[in-house]
Amino acid sequence: MNNLEQYVEHCAGIYSFLSWMEKESENGLPYQISNQIIYLNPLLSRYFALGISDAKKSKKKPFLAVQASEAEWMYLIKWNNIALRENDDTLYFISKTIFGDQEEYPDIPGFAIGLKVDTKEKIEILSEIEHLVGRQYFKDDTDELHINFHKTLFRLPIKRYAKEQVIVETDTILDYSQILTMKEQGMQGMYSEKPEFLGDIAQIEGTEDLLKKWKENKV
Repeated sequence: MNNLEQYVEHCAGIYSFLSWMEKESENGLPYQISNQIIYLNPLLSRYFALGISDAKKSKKKPFLAVQASEAEWMYLIKWNNIALRENDDTLYFISKTIFGDQEEYPDIPGFAIGLKVDTKEKIEILSEIEHLVGRQYFKDDTDELHINFHKTLFRLPIKRYAKEQVIVETDTILDYSQILTMKEQGMQGMYSEKPEFLGDIAQIEGTEDLLKKWKENKV
């Protein structure tokens, strides 16, 4: 994946996340922002689940199960690592800094999404592993839970931080309004709203110019 492809997918993930976040806020589950960290409402933790793979040939390892509506943006956003802070019950997803072309598209600095973990036991499980894998889950017509082990949403290293240690190291504040302005001007990115399992990356109307530039810069 070249830089422009990465930029497009990252922006698409941010658009999807912001839309999801505003929808949840309208439903009475507001978020909080502190510097570069977006703290999701604690009740949103129900959309995520910690599971243990039933591996037969290797040690059973925890994974994070994510519903379809959240899996979309979690897959597209380019994450750098997961952070655990000392004496903190929040799981932090830290994004990468994504560089633009210094002309039309600005650099997108790293930011963090804070997801509340409901029990100390789960924090202890997470603190004992080096990486966390994301999987999508869904329920069938009988409410039976299914995990898609054929698709990896992310595989991220878990880093430990002291209580007051900075987890997002950047001097630049993420300007959501600038990214959303690009969206309104036609750079909508590419992500599917089809109710399919995990979905496909698909072209959205209004991205022809960006796609042309993308193809011209392909290696």
